[in-house]
Amino acid sequence: MKNSLIILLFIPLISFGQKTVEEYIDIGKEKADLKDYYGAIAEFTKAIELNNYSWGYPYFMRGVAKADLNDYKGAVQDYTKAINIEENEGFYSSRAEAKVELKDFYGAIADYTKVIELDPNTPLFIYRARAELFRNLRDQKSLIKDCNKIIELDSSNIWAYLNRAWANFLLENYYASIADFNKMIELDPTIAISYEGRGNSKESLGDIKGACMDWKKAGELGYDNLDRVREKCN
Repeated sequence: MKNSLIILLFIPLISFGQKTVEEYIDIGKEKADLKDYYGAIAEFTKAIELNNYSWGYPYFMRGVAKADLNDYKGAVQDYTKAINIEENEGFYSSRAEAKVELKDFYGAIADYTKVIELDPNTPLFIYRARAELFRNLRDQKSLIKDCNKIIELDSSNIWAYLNRAWANFLLENYYASIADFNKMIELDPTIAISYEGRGNSKESLGDIKGACMDWKKAGELGYDNLDRVREKCN
């Protein structure tokens, strides 16, 4: 009886010393800020266990710490566990970034697409990240669509005009390509690639004189195209 009483009295003392899930997460964040990622992982793991594996956020934070250690496979696994508990655009975005590191470009595109579906006010950088993947996969039509959206959000985004211009060039939409290079020149007349690209499109349309004028201007701005100018513009 006396031993039982001692045990009962001791249990509250143990419980009183138990940290909460939120406290473990805060400690994990502090360790991550100090670049003690292994320590952070240990704290996030305690939070996960204490919460009976039922909250996505600790998995997400552990995934972030693993990504900081370049353990992208482990990060994807934790992000996936977080997503399985609760859908969140931040979880999908982080998993997409980890998948890019693993060269899983189609998987990353699927995750960025999910972010767009979940967030009616998707930030521009998500469209750009997905557009870069489409460019890497040479999916010019999808690249153009994302560039269209970027320009809708930011009408002076030179990156989007440049990539849409080259995509249209590769699809042999030369007039559309020229229009985008024109817009780039309007926004910033000092970018050599704008003149070089417009010259290429003009050449494809048979306008050699116009192409040469643009190529020469690109050369003046530092683009290395002297051999072509000598070959085609005499």
